[in-house]
Amino acid sequence: MVFFMELVLNRAIEEKAPASRQDGAATRFPYLTAAVAAASVLVAVIPAGGTGLELTRDALASGQLWRIVTCHLPHWSVSHLLWDIVAFVVLGWLCEPRNRISFALCLAASAVAIPAVVLFLRPEMAVYRGLSGIGSALFALATAQLMAEGLQEGRIGPVLLSGAAFAGFACKLGWEFVNGSAVFADFAGRAVVPVPEAHVAGLAVGIAVAISAKALLSLIVSACEK
Repeated sequence: MVFFMELVLNRAIEEKAPASRQDGAATRFPYLTAAVAAASVLVAVIPAGGTGLELTRDALASGQLWRIVTCHLPHWSVSHLLWDIVAFVVLGWLCEPRNRISFALCLAASAVAIPAVVLFLRPEMAVYRGLSGIGSALFALATAQLMAEGLQEGRIGPVLLSGAAFAGFACKLGWEFVNGSAVFADFAGRAVVPVPEAHVAGLAVGIAVAISAKALLSLIVSACEK
């Protein structure tokens, strides 16, 4: 359901963009998106490739601070990897060509904020892996930007669409919190549970970046008009 909404959002944003903007976006290949996705796939194909990258408290205590960032690359199963990669690539392909700076900021901020939230709110969690938290941040970034543009231009369609997308995402989060199981990914029989707190943290980061980028753009436009 969330993946379907991502595709609808993508189509909606493409249709409302001016032709010149669409042409410019088409020439801007999402290098950061491709690099992160390729790195995650590479980790998956290397035997025990995720062991040195996953987030564990003992590793952090011993000074292996790089795991705060690298823990998003390894996954628990092929299903886990595919769901995360598809969502990340679709959202990255949507967000990065439109505004690479906002995308990079969202990527960097969520990469650090999500592990911090997980460590604080889930003290019992031994290991953390996966891109889904960052995917949640990109989802929020794209959806919040669409809603803001709709409100600014007085167009009800984008506002309703983005509101429905947020509602669908909230339902997904509710399922994970209540049932303690993933909506999509299969962890191949491992004793693994989803971490909806990571998705909430990602959502908050994405919305914050969208608001900050909008405010900064308004300041720049105002300064240029003076």
